[in-house]
Amino acid sequence: MNKASYIYIDDFSDSSVMAIRDGLQDTNIIDVDFIQVAEFKQMILEFEGELKRYDGVILDLRLDGNAAIDVKFTASGLAQELRNRSAANEGIKDVPIILCSTDKKIREYYNRDHTSHDLFDYRFVKDSSPNWDKIATKLQSLANGYEQLKKFKGNLDEILYRDTKLLDSRILGKFSDKDSEFPIHEYSQHFLKEVIRKPGPLIQEKLLASRLGIDIEKSQDWSKLVDDFFSDEMYQGVFSDAWKRWWMDRIQNKFKSLTGKRLASLNAVQRVNSIVAATKLSSLVPAEPIEKSISTKFWTLCEYYKRPLDPLEGYKIHYTKEPKPWQDQMYLSFEAASERKGLKSGLKVHADDIEKLKIAKQAVKN
Repeated sequence: MNKASYIYIDDFSDSSVMAIRDGLQDTNIIDVDFIQVAEFKQMILEFEGELKRYDGVILDLRLDGNAAIDVKFTASGLAQELRNRSAANEGIKDVPIILCSTDKKIREYYNRDHTSHDLFDYRFVKDSSPNWDKIATKLQSLANGYEQLKKFKGNLDEILYRDTKLLDSRILGKFSDKDSEFPIHEYSQHFLKEVIRKPGPLIQEKLLASRLGIDIEKSQDWSKLVDDFFSDEMYQGVFSDAWKRWWMDRIQNKFKSLTGKRLASLNAVQRVNSIVAATKLSSLVPAEPIEKSISTKFWTLCEYYKRPLDPLEGYKIHYTKEPKPWQDQMYLSFEAASERKGLKSGLKVHADDIEKLKIAKQAVKN
């Protein structure tokens, strides 16, 4: 696909808004044009006409904040109408819809309205120093992904670039019914948010390192290990150009074929020693436990410290939506949970583990 083009819609057109457009445009990864929000019916007419040429839409969360324009809808209201009309083939192109707002507004409005979360493919925060290259790369990937989904619609093996018969059938859900029709954004929402961005069959780099028992920061041979020995286990399906993931079942099989041992049965030192013996990559360093943790049978991450953790020493985090059957639980370490680290960003202990944490804190105190 060529460079994706996005339309950015905001209720203001001041220098801070233009800085967002220019920040994304200057990456030379995507093209971004700007228009100021108009009355609702006019916006829909624009999307049926001139705006149909764009590959994606970026919306400010509060489109109703400018009293001089006095519109009566937010990003969620406009996104819902666009989704409804595209699903009904009523002249609206089905494209990625991106939410853009300040951290304060996202916490005050978006995080409280869970019904609107499935309207948006991705969101980024307006702050003082965004990583424009990272954001633009994800927006290009989303546009690429929508084109892939349109091309391979209904062919799950092509969408995930994997023999899906080998996966838990629940992952594929309703999409495995070849006689049913679903809009492209439903495919996007499911595979991006429920399979790619949450740990389960697919895992990201830090979690991969945790399960291999390796300290990324101290291991000079980490990139060589991944590139030379685990490249075939990488995810290559839709959105893989911006979301780097590995198939966990293939990682376990590859570790067994390399070392002759079962990954989960070993501690970090044993895993690293086995990998070094098999690959001759000597600059790999075993990860160490977080303070107040002991076990190095790492299988997860502390969501606050983003460091390796044995789930048996962890405390499940609270979810607004409980994990799907194929998704892994996420955890806080004792150090993070007992000190209430990350509370402002929504990290807190699940109700199921509150008593477990109290007992552990009392034991440490005694």
